[in-house]
Amino acid sequence: FAPSDEELDAYRRGEEWDPARAEQRRRLRELAAQQEEAELERGPAPPGPPTDYKDKYRHLIGCEAAKAAARTMEANKAYGC
Repeated sequence: FAPSDEELDAYRRGEEWDPARAEQRRRLRELAAQQEEAELERGPAPPGPPTDYKDKYRHLIGCEAAKAAARTMEANKAYGC
């Protein structure tokens, strides 16, 4: 009989062939494949709640300074306003 691919791979790596270890590896591969299929069936995770960019960048934008600057802003006379 011909040796299996797993047995040949073990001999190429310089390891001794152990059928019990090969069976354990096969079970782990099957389990990983089942978990991957289950994860694909679930689909992508739902997106989180939308965030307000102003809250996220409050440390850069500021809150009171921007409101004060918006009130005092005037059109530039050079543009004909």
